[in-house]
Amino acid sequence: MVSIGYHKPMISKHLYTLFWDTNPETFDPGAHSAYTINRVLEHGDEAAVSWLLGEFTIERIRDALRTDASLSPRSADFWALVFDVPGSEVAALDNAADALAAGRRAADVPRRMRLL
Repeated sequence: MVSIGYHKPMISKHLYTLFWDTNPETFDPGAHSAYTINRVLEHGDEAAVSWLLGEFTIERIRDALRTDASLSPRSADFWALVFDVPGSEVAALDNAADALAAGRRAADVPRRMRLL
């Protein structure tokens, strides 16, 4: 007789909606840490951020802010303040000055860049 064991998903069910483009039963957040961190920071709620802080170190989250440009400028600016990362080091904010030059609305550009 073949035994079928129970496989515990690597992410909680309340996070499934954040990872709509993955199979939550097999998704390994540690193997895709920058993706996981940025997805939670961009779309997550308080419970998701609490989960994130339990899964990754503050330094790993800061590293994701510094290296992955997939966050929106608004989210990147907010989380840079929360995790004490200078805006000049946040990958998603690198092009904020270019956005000003291209004529984007002021509301689309982080406040930090509008003060320059």
